Amino acid sequence: MRMLLEEGCDPDDKISDNMWDDGSGMNLRRKQFNTPLHQAARGDDQMIKLLLGFSARIDIKSRSRGNNPAERAMSYHRVGTASKLNGQ
Repeated sequence: MRMLLEEGCDPDDKISDNMWDDGSGMNLRRKQFNTPLHQAARGDDQMIKLLLGFSARIDIKSRSRGNNPAERAMSYHRVGTASKLNGQ
């Protein structure tokens, strides 16, 4: 991800959740488009730090549920991550 960002990729481009699939196959019900920060909010604090370092926006709402990355973190019970995303 660092290499992509350093080459100029937008940290706020939408990606499919299926790109982060667990290997069990594509689940079409999960085909939602969110930012990498939404995905990282599920528990990847190192990725969050990297994305925020490249000015990823914390206020973008997801397409499917209309939540921002901090709200997404809370939906996964990641209270500390949500606090970081809220700037606390």
